[in-house]
Amino acid sequence: MRKQLTTTVIFCIVLNLLFYICNAQDTWVSYSKAISVKGYEGHNFRLTAMVKSDLDDDSASAHLWARVDKEKGDGFFDNMDDRPIRTSDWKLYTVQGKIDTGANRLVFGLYCMFNGRFYFDNMNLEIESGKNKWEKVYAANFDDGAIDSLQEGIQTAQYGLNAKYSTQIVNADNGANKVLL
Repeated sequence: MRKQLTTTVIFCIVLNLLFYICNAQDTWVSYSKAISVKGYEGHNFRLTAMVKSDLDDDSASAHLWARVDKEKGDGFFDNMDDRPIRTSDWKLYTVQGKIDTGANRLVFGLYCMFNGRFYFDNMNLEIESGKNKWEKVYAANFDDGAIDSLQEGIQTAQYGLNAKYSTQIVNADNGANKVLL
């Protein structure tokens, strides 16, 4: 009887773990854009955005992220997993890095995990064009009521797509439009 109970408990734990792993995609969504970075190899870049979160649970968070895709091998990657955004106050966040040699594109965006309302505004991508000179290559303030060419997902296969999340442009705080996930 004790052996059967132990086996049942272990089976339930394994089943629960498999369910969690299989449904991991159900817990997050991403919106992103990809740009060509040919000619920018070795240059620094920075992605900035104003972000705030209204969380429904302790696991929820918002993030900015950037990935450098190369012809061969892995390039720069930062998704702010080590510094999730959980504040309810508007704050400027930055992901910065260097465009790797052999890079063909820079993919960047925002994502959120679990339950809450996640607000994003004034998203900018700049590439350093000279000493202390930055060229703005993407800007989205969402005031036109559009998502400004951000696409759902992470620009690789079907990752980051999630029908359980919705996106809308809302008028928030100071009267300006924001993206709400």
